[in-house]
Amino acid sequence: MPYHQLSSAAEVRGAISDKDSRYLVLFCWSEASEICVDLNEVMRTLAQMVDESSSGSQQIKIFGAEAKAAGDIFHELGVDSVPVVLILHNGSVEQRILGADPAKIHDAVEAIMASHATEAEPLETKLRRLVARAPVMLFMKGSPDQPRCGFSRSIVELLTSQGIEFDFFDILQDNSVREGLKSVYQWPTYPQLYARGELIGGLDICKELATAGQLQKEISSIIHDRTTDRAG
Repeated sequence: MPYHQLSSAAEVRGAISDKDSRYLVLFCWSEASEICVDLNEVMRTLAQMVDESSSGSQQIKIFGAEAKAAGDIFHELGVDSVPVVLILHNGSVEQRILGADPAKIHDAVEAIMASHATEAEPLETKLRRLVARAPVMLFMKGSPDQPRCGFSRSIVELLTSQGIEFDFFDILQDNSVREGLKSVYQWPTYPQLYARGELIGGLDICKELATAGQLQKEISSIIHDRTTDRAG
């Protein structure tokens, strides 16, 4: 099911009270907040990921509800500030994710999918989901706090120095991802940097772009173009 904005309190109530057995992931937001507007694109990408998953589309539906349109229903749901993501099942709120935290939202949805999966997720579907998990994704050895190789350490330092926010995936924890990305995206080494699911490159390319003052512009351009494509 594509990402859909509920346009009234009645629609929100209808979605919550629906006898459908699927989980409802409800993004509560305000058009007055730029962070909320940006996070809407994250939710749209997440909904696309769920829709492409054989198990996810049967278990989860993702809706947005803007504060003015939702009216008093936010108060009834205990929403005092936005952005917040509510995960509901059978009409009850099971989890609240406060603030703009794409990784935490993604992990919560992924946990639902994993707990209800009836068959193994195809590797390519998993990879597409991972590279689009956040607006900027870094696949590295280790974590930003504890890199496990010099190249990974260098790219973390580079992104940090450029003020670029990113999520990461430790390829040492999943060999299928480590080998799969090399094959699917035709890039043989790590680290690998992605923007909105599109490969930018490894450390050398990122260094070249940063030296030319183009790294942030390249990332912003990709995110803008992909957001525009989806909106169209």
